[in-house]
Amino acid sequence: MRYLFNKKLVAQPGQTFNYNGGLSALLGQIIRRTSGLNAEEFSEKYLFGPLGISHYRWLRYNDGSINTGGGLLLKPRDMAKIGQMMLNNGKYDGKQIVSEEWITESTDNNIAPKSSPMGSGYGYQWWRGETNINGQTIKTYFAQGLGGQFIFIVPSLKITAIFTSQLRDNPLGEFRPQVMMTEYIIPALFPPALPNKVITLDQSMLQDYVGEYEYKRWNIKASVTRKDKKIFILPSDLEKTELFPISETAFRGNLKGIGGIEVDFSKNDNYNIDHMTVRIVFSLLNFDKIK
Repeated sequence: MRYLFNKKLVAQPGQTFNYNGGLSALLGQIIRRTSGLNAEEFSEKYLFGPLGISHYRWLRYNDGSINTGGGLLLKPRDMAKIGQMMLNNGKYDGKQIVSEEWITESTDNNIAPKSSPMGSGYGYQWWRGETNINGQTIKTYFAQGLGGQFIFIVPSLKITAIFTSQLRDNPLGEFRPQVMMTEYIIPALFPPALPNKVITLDQSMLQDYVGEYEYKRWNIKASVTRKDKKIFILPSDLEKTELFPISETAFRGNLKGIGGIEVDFSKNDNYNIDHMTVRIVFSLLNFDKIK
């Protein structure tokens, strides 16, 4: 805690968001100082016990304090109990475990859209995202652990889904559970969609989209190129992907190893392309055209 509080303040509270595991560790100390119980005792009394969760382990720091910054080990079945409780507005097996008001508040988006990391929203320890199925926006919130551990809750579809992974040296691998949700699980709950009708655009119109783009929040670059009547996108560290136009400004494609990608271009008051919105898994990234 001393190390955390000695860090230099780089932005005023509420202006910028960066996920910080140290602040999650701080929550454990807040629980201890306000309740008189450490995080393990508190969770056993108010959450795990009422949910019938008996096999779990909290990792500890060298001083014996509980690591609430990412040190909880749970079985998938017990992760599902937490997800089901969240889905049922805090109820489990007919009992109110967590107040409905807290479920709503903690899963709301508590950061400004421009500060949103990787295009996702964030509540109180819950990430938020959305996907588009047959023209319908499906919203979700989820807990995400190191290596690809997920608890997904999709309220409108009344489902919760659990993923466990053990990934090594594969940064994109942590996206796989999101890909499975957006590409397979959620679409399987809808009638099959008609394929998007691909249209043909004039080469001069395609040339307007060519250029360099940047998602300034994370300094992610993407290039849009053209070859004859085809247009391609090359995001940072990913393979070049062909985009297929379904309208004058909307394109669809498929990123290898990730899944579907939706790209929408927008124009400024002078009718010049100045912005590109990319929807990928549960994230929505806003790119500015820089060249």
